[in-house]
Amino acid sequence: MQYPNDQFGVPIVQLETPPPSDKTIHVKLGAPQSDAIRYRILSGGGPGRPLGVPIPKVGLKVNTDNQDPAQGPVASCQGGSALSDENGVASCTLIALGKPGTTLLTVTVGEGFIFPGFTLIVDPGDPVPPVIVSGNNQSGKTGTTLPQRLVARIVDAGGNPLPGAQVAWTVSNTSALTLIDVVNTANANGEVSTRVQLGNIPGTFTVTVRAGEQQASFTITVQSTATTFRKVSGDGQPAVPVNTPFPQPLVVEVLDAQNNPVANVPVNWNVSGAATLSAASTPTGTNGRAQVSVTAGATAGTITVTASVAGLSPVTFTLQSRPPGPAITAQSFSNYSTGAAGRVAPGTLMLVTGGGIAKNVNELAVASLFTGRLPVSFRGLIVEFRQASQSYYAPIYWIARDGASETALIQVPYEITGPTVDVVISSDGISTTVSAVPVDPVAPGIIEDQIDGRRAAIVIRSDGLLVTQSTPARRGETVRLYAIGLGQTTPKAETNRVGLPDQRVTNTVAVGIDNAGVEVVAAKLAENLIGIYEVQFKIPEDANLGDRPLGLVVAGSDGKPYYAQASKLPVGPAQ
Repeated sequence: MQYPNDQFGVPIVQLETPPPSDKTIHVKLGAPQSDAIRYRILSGGGPGRPLGVPIPKVGLKVNTDNQDPAQGPVASCQGGSALSDENGVASCTLIALGKPGTTLLTVTVGEGFIFPGFTLIVDPGDPVPPVIVSGNNQSGKTGTTLPQRLVARIVDAGGNPLPGAQVAWTVSNTSALTLIDVVNTANANGEVSTRVQLGNIPGTFTVTVRAGEQQASFTITVQSTATTFRKVSGDGQPAVPVNTPFPQPLVVEVLDAQNNPVANVPVNWNVSGAATLSAASTPTGTNGRAQVSVTAGATAGTITVTASVAGLSPVTFTLQSRPPGPAITAQSFSNYSTGAAGRVAPGTLMLVTGGGIAKNVNELAVASLFTGRLPVSFRGLIVEFRQASQSYYAPIYWIARDGASETALIQVPYEITGPTVDVVISSDGISTTVSAVPVDPVAPGIIEDQIDGRRAAIVIRSDGLLVTQSTPARRGETVRLYAIGLGQTTPKAETNRVGLPDQRVTNTVAVGIDNAGVEVVAAKLAENLIGIYEVQFKIPEDANLGDRPLGLVVAGSDGKPYYAQASKLPVGPAQ
């Protein structure tokens, strides 16, 4: 390094590490040795010059007499060189590569300060992962000993053997592999070894050799002596309801070439379909047999259980689970219009939702009304209302399946009365009974549809047009809405009968616009429809224009008011 104007004079270069009295350096092969060589560089002083001032950014590098890594150690500072800091200290982190041994080392500081005579002693480095030499990927029959020893070499980062290194051997499954004739101390070539005796469990396993924190693994395959794998019992047993255990276990058998049972063979079990197994794997016993128990899951259908052992063809069991009956509770019943759940009312259209009611329907099945009646048995579904030892069957409009959701639209029979009713729902003859479903005298609901991008009442104008935002109900006009759940009529309404002309509702019906009552002209069953009512009402001359809140209320036979859901009605000027 040059010093401007010779301001520091001739620098003083002082060796601090190793001690000047013993310039011997010990390092491990491949392991960086921090502060192995340290010099302090100071100003030399002189006339008009400071003495002992630290000189920064002075380079320090080393060279070994040996430059052939195949013959011995070769060393350098990490990064090639070191620079002195603000204290004038240059510290070399020394790295030795090549082979262990001794060589002379020379240190150069700056451009002209050369210090020979250092002795570098390089000891063997720390182990790297053991090197597998031979014996890997062997296979053999159960109960035999592998023909080749497992041999590994313990070396350092330079690939140099580490004689005397201690290792530990382990196996991944002590029932499958046993180590014998084990050599745990590396010989002159760094080699350790072991032999392997195979147990009675077939499969692929590992033998691991560990040197310190480093390890390597051998792969061993144990081949079974079994030649036959077959079903014994449990296949094709009678179907059970969902969430129920099958009465018989599934039993398999493993035999050798002489038809003798083979014990301790792991049998792996896998299930396809809605079911659970008592175990994922079971070993064969002394009789060569293994078994597993099966419990049907929550979804009815085919259950396939596959049993397999290593090296042999798997066997398959086929089972069936069936529904215990539709998954129905009181909350499964909801008003078709309002969505209110858990209660029913005479003559009302109700949605029944629950698993098992649409198992004979892919997406949607709609019953025909051309004969003037709806079926009470449709696609295997029957909904029976029981009260006072009498049975009344619900007409079915449609049955739908949407993913996991199953729904049917029915008419509740007019014959039922409060306070509760029992409902029996059957699907393909398998039934569920829901006891004591609450009964209301009426359950009004406004029939709506998606109109103009929002839910709104289906209302017909006097000219026969559907009320929409572009064809609103007009001030002073009599319009009619459609509703459900308004109760009995005169003449008397009958279950599963279309409405006749002028079958007037016996209960008091009120309609409101903007939370104010309006004139109801008539409330009656809609002609040629089942369970649907028509309410005619007049739009006030002074009704507010635009989308208006629409309400419907019915006085029940118990004297209580029953409200439909809030809806919308577009109102326009008179024409």
